[in-house]
Amino acid sequence: MKMLFVFAHPDDESYGPSGTMSLYAHEGAEIHLVTLTRGESGKLGICKTLSKPEVAELRTKELRCAARMLQVKELIIGDFPDGGLQDIPDSKGIEFVSLAMSNINPDAAITFHKEGITGHADHKIVSRWVTSAVKVNSSQTKLFHFGLTEKQAQKITDRKMHPIPESEITHQIDVSAYIEQKKKAVKCHDSQLEIFERMQRLDGGFEQFHQIESFAQILPEQNFSNRQNKLI
Repeated sequence: MKMLFVFAHPDDESYGPSGTMSLYAHEGAEIHLVTLTRGESGKLGICKTLSKPEVAELRTKELRCAARMLQVKELIIGDFPDGGLQDIPDSKGIEFVSLAMSNINPDAAITFHKEGITGHADHKIVSRWVTSAVKVNSSQTKLFHFGLTEKQAQKITDRKMHPIPESEITHQIDVSAYIEQKKKAVKCHDSQLEIFERMQRLDGGFEQFHQIESFAQILPEQNFSNRQNKLI
């Protein structure tokens, strides 16, 4: 079983569906991760004091640490511009993702929900590229969009979040047994720990917020009478 996770920036995977990544790695699946940028435009923590090349080097190192914690078999890091994916032709981004897909031939591909969770333009563009790549290249690969539930989004009051509409959620994975692994991956991203600290202040803390990870199955389209608790 092969699973391909595709995100825009270092730390998207850890604050995102890393519980699901850990669960499937534990069950013997091959976990592949594509990160399109090196996160050089990050402005949190020590990144405020570093040049963009220095931030890119630091965040790449952090990403490699998280990939080891999550038992990622293969990590592919692109050199697309952080914060500048809107300037890249869709054809180039889709080609990059398609090449990874053809080499891996995944059973499932997972990326952001189409609204990008935080609404970040890079997130929405990566969602579009991955969705297009799956449609064009593989009739066998299941495609899932990862995001927050409306209840989760409401807990975050310091910025606007874009949840998956409740009617679109097809799968919810209980990752409570893998929260510690998720935290280890998050803590690899030392420069981004302000996010973790904010989540710790939420009602129930980081652990309660992240114990369920939610997905919308996009391809192949299916009608589920009940939410599923396994992706594949």
